Amino acid sequence: MIKKIVSYSIRNSSRVVVVFFVFTAVIISYLPSQAQAQEANLIEIMRLHRIRLGVQTCDVKDADTDNRVYLRLTESDKRYYLDRPAEDRKRNSWDYYEVLMPEVTYVGHITRLGLHKHGTDGWCIKQIRLYFNGWNTPVFSRSFNGQWIDNDDGHKPSYTINSKTLRASANWNVNTAQAQTMCAVPSQLANGYLKDLVKGLIGDIINDVASPEDVRKLYWGYKHDGNFVDLWQKDGNTLEGDLDLGYKLDDWTDPEVDVNMKIDVSCSGGNPSLRGYGIKVTADGDDVLDWLTFGIQDLIVNSINDDLANMTEGIEQTIGINTFGLCAGMNVDASGNINIIWNIMNPMTWIMIPYALCLPF
Repeated sequence: MIKKIVSYSIRNSSRVVVVFFVFTAVIISYLPSQAQAQEANLIEIMRLHRIRLGVQTCDVKDADTDNRVYLRLTESDKRYYLDRPAEDRKRNSWDYYEVLMPEVTYVGHITRLGLHKHGTDGWCIKQIRLYFNGWNTPVFSRSFNGQWIDNDDGHKPSYTINSKTLRASANWNVNTAQAQTMCAVPSQLANGYLKDLVKGLIGDIINDVASPEDVRKLYWGYKHDGNFVDLWQKDGNTLEGDLDLGYKLDDWTDPEVDVNMKIDVSCSGGNPSLRGYGIKVTADGDDVLDWLTFGIQDLIVNSINDDLANMTEGIEQTIGINTFGLCAGMNVDASGNINIIWNIMNPMTWIMIPYALCLPF
């Protein structure tokens, strides 16, 4: 009897090993050689969990601008407004923006890189760089001898790089080693990166001409403790954050606006997920103004609170990464980083995670 049990276990173990190696062979067959990666343009099927744009302003007189600037990456009219805390787009300075576009989930969705500007305060661009996922080398970069965009002085209010030009970049056609860096899902989302995500999200919302009027009157300001955005550990599964803003009031002192929010982290269906909730807005301004206007600050606060709560629901989509159910858990550490725990007991993790964002299923 014991011999039969041992024999049965060995046969079944052998079947498991055979199935595992057959599946491994199938997966490996999808992973191209260096030559195949370039020929098949592997990057086009890559899932995007991070898009970063770098722009350098020219070192010439009046090169900077305070006008609203937005980015377009597709043929749709979807705009992503670029606004970081403090003063961006200043003369001879670099600005880097985390781009949150839920509709752009694959590189193949990108059909252009267009920068557009409102107003007549001209802007001169010296360099542009575009980055994907965890690769620190830009997939596209271009230098200019002063590219102006404006609605005045004979300039055009936008500058667009078309799909063909983007894809002609040498770094757009990756080899296998580069693909592994770009296709691998991260094991940690650092606190600094998470802060930049929030800055990008809020910067877009408060500048978007489609946002409610009270939200468009918000601006970055009144920095406290050296930061416009703070994120810290509330507990092992939650980040808490604080944003320091101002609110434009005509003919009176602008009140400070403080936005508090929470971010829940979890593995939803085995995939990493963030969910923003618990928006709470407070204002600290002129007490005389509040008395004379019968509590206008409270009205402003209530309106902003409702609008921001509705508009930030989409934050859950910003790191939607399909990891084939291999995410075993997520936690927030004492430094406010988010750590992703992979199911290392599942052999599929060893195969899929290094190329998970580029596997064609």
